[in-house]
Amino acid sequence: ANYIHWIEDLLAGNTETTIKLPLAVGIPALATGLDIGVGASAIYPLLALSLHPEWKMIGTDINEQALHSARTNVEKNGLLPKIDLRLVRSDGRVLIDALKEHDGTLDFCMCNPPFFAAEESAHKAAHYRTCDANPDELVTPGGEAQFVRDMIADSHILQGKVRWYTTMVGHKASVAGAVG
Repeated sequence: ANYIHWIEDLLAGNTETTIKLPLAVGIPALATGLDIGVGASAIYPLLALSLHPEWKMIGTDINEQALHSARTNVEKNGLLPKIDLRLVRSDGRVLIDALKEHDGTLDFCMCNPPFFAAEESAHKAAHYRTCDANPDELVTPGGEAQFVRDMIADSHILQGKVRWYTTMVGHKASVAGAVG
């Protein structure tokens, strides 16, 4: 849930790293977020709504089976009206293709991008043997650095359509590759 708490800090305008009670800071009661690569569990939208029941989330994925599983999880939790799951093309624009005109301005986007540029790299990673992920959750052309560069390029086009553009990064070296 740490990623959701970091989002809360951004939305509250508070980037201090102190422990805060949810009602003690200005976390908005209403917010809309986008989870890029929602995966089979839809974990981040579910966590966000467990902490903030009035929020709304959009979750995208390129894998139809993952979205089917995510939809099942969302439905079991009674949150279909609050979580909009969307299939996007793997060869499309990361952010631009995910959004619809009626979405309005989003408060944040979040992402845990595929870490690797090739399946061979994923297989060599120590955590791969215990990782129960689809190849498209681990591998993307150019790896996570390219994925983040694509997000940044889309953010230049979308600008204020999303208040906070965020992503996780799994490899420290990817930071320089993404913004350099």
